[in-house]
Amino acid sequence: MSSQDPNAGANYVAPAVLGSEFIGYENDETPSDVYVPSQRLQPGASEIELELRPTEAGGLALLAYSSLELLVGGCGEQQPWISTPRERISDLQRQSGADTILWDIELPHEMRHGSEEETA
Repeated sequence: MSSQDPNAGANYVAPAVLGSEFIGYENDETPSDVYVPSQRLQPGASEIELELRPTEAGGLALLAYSSLELLVGGCGEQQPWISTPRERISDLQRQSGADTILWDIELPHEMRHGSEEETA
């Protein structure tokens, strides 16, 4: 998806600037993971595209969820996602160009992947 007018209520896609260092763990650590909505990773792709959402103030928000269950409940079962250590979420915000991070929010059904409005 490409960037669209924030007033249209559509998804925004962050620039593909996140490399493989955001996938997996380093030094056999087991940090507390968070879950972030993303675009579906295409075969052969080396970078992840995160989804950003417009805010009422006209900015862009990175959504983050403290559990996979909360992500599915807030974004729907068809939402692609990545997991990343919690301490990297500020880096994702900065690199994606998001103005803020919104935690554990529930999107309206019409803004979810697979909704009737999205597929129309």
